[in-house]
Amino acid sequence: MSRGGSPLSATVVVHNMRLIVSPTQLAAPVTVTIPVITFAINAANPTVLNINAGSQLSIAGARGDVALTYDDAALVEHLNSQALFTKTANPVTSSELKSSNINVLASSGSLQILHIDSIDAQGAYNPTATGGQSAIALSEFFQGLTLSPLVTRLAGLPFDGRIAELAFTLNANGPVPPSWLTLQSQLKTTPAGDTAARQKLLVTALHDWAAGGGIANATARLVLGPSTVTTNANVKFDANVQPIAAGDAVANHLDTFTQAIANAYPQLQPQIAQFEAVMSPYLTTNSDDGQVLTLHLTAANGNFGIDGKTIAPMPPLDWNSLENPAPGGAPGSGGGPGQ
Repeated sequence: MSRGGSPLSATVVVHNMRLIVSPTQLAAPVTVTIPVITFAINAANPTVLNINAGSQLSIAGARGDVALTYDDAALVEHLNSQALFTKTANPVTSSELKSSNINVLASSGSLQILHIDSIDAQGAYNPTATGGQSAIALSEFFQGLTLSPLVTRLAGLPFDGRIAELAFTLNANGPVPPSWLTLQSQLKTTPAGDTAARQKLLVTALHDWAAGGGIANATARLVLGPSTVTTNANVKFDANVQPIAAGDAVANHLDTFTQAIANAYPQLQPQIAQFEAVMSPYLTTNSDDGQVLTLHLTAANGNFGIDGKTIAPMPPLDWNSLENPAPGGAPGSGGGPGQ
């Protein structure tokens, strides 16, 4: 580690940082190695932490190693100065990550698997959000995800193995329950291999949020070949803490898309024909967007529905079973193996 000498900024450069992650007690650890990473805070913006991870990193595990190279990986974190000296609090209130020209390489960096033109991600966190205020807001935007020509050719993938755009957003409103404020510290003290205890902590926090009137919404956008798929969904909870959800999905140029899939994989033609037959009530055609699939989905009052028509029953959400999973067994089964 080395420190910068400027009186106007606090800079720390860490060389050959290794992060060793053990997902569970039984799984082999995964090692992430970053040759150089820089942390910097400027005196003019003392609550803004800039992190730069150089131009590459590597990930090694039991199944092999992967290297990532990129032109830049800049992470900016905005800090809550009042939480910096509180061990149980997360001082980060928002963050932005930008990276470009990302390459995923296997076989010690000799075989390219995936290229991504750019990644742009943001997150904002408000641990004291009340009802109607945003508690968590996340967005991720990927451009130009392209599998290597070798992988594309071997798998016979259409569209040159390329996804032009992929985007996600998620927003969860408060009120933030007290269990959320201590969740991070509780997870840190819970053994990684104790999945039942971790599930109980996470589901209990989610249950408290839902019971307090939590609302969430999410969107997704995918541009693949000729088609653009957009989705949105929102969920809230009734007096019995059962979900009331609704969402929409729209995909255009579906005829051109399915024809390309059928040309690439002729063996899938029966499945494609069956899909089109099932979806026929929700398909329309116009000169600008070709064949368009439009769905309005609902999940409420014990039923799943499409366009206002019930298509299947919806089992009630059993919070007690989810909050009390049986160690080594199915959630709520009452015991582990052999019981």
